[in-house]
Amino acid sequence: MDYLTVREFLEFVGALRGLPREKVEKSIERYLDLFGIGDEEYEFMGRLSRGTVQKVLVSAALMHEPKVLVLDEPISGMDPESQRAFKDEVRRMAASGAAVLISSHMLDTVERLCTRVGVLNKGSIIAEGTLDEVRRRAARAGGGALLQVLLAVSVVASVPVLLFGGEVVAETLSTVDVAG
Repeated sequence: MDYLTVREFLEFVGALRGLPREKVEKSIERYLDLFGIGDEEYEFMGRLSRGTVQKVLVSAALMHEPKVLVLDEPISGMDPESQRAFKDEVRRMAASGAAVLISSHMLDTVERLCTRVGVLNKGSIIAEGTLDEVRRRAARAGGGALLQVLLAVSVVASVPVLLFGGEVVAETLSTVDVAG
């Protein structure tokens, strides 16, 4: 990957996904513009900053408009403007029916994107509800401990992603540490 330019990398990913050339070009232009990385289009991936690489990787994940999207710390290293663009894009995708799974330790992102949460303790869900409801339960349960939280990003009820003990826990999920 280090020896491919941003454009070559995105073209490669598009080809791997079997996207028509025209769709690949359209997606590349859209995401280069969305994340403000058009000037880096012909730079080698290995020479980019961490934040720019993150924007390219997120672009690669989004360009085929997946119905289920799993991202780990997707805005880590991104500038605030690109973070905002990412959040808007995730909302757009969720509104169009995509299920989105995001692992993040950025509580502000979680608060802006998520509608439901569930608390995990040693692999078991011990609380579920809105972020405020879960915070109240965590405070009552002992306060200062860090908890693993699953966050529902989308409101799409027809695309269950996580089954826990045979029951749908949420349609889209994420993890974050929350101080009680």
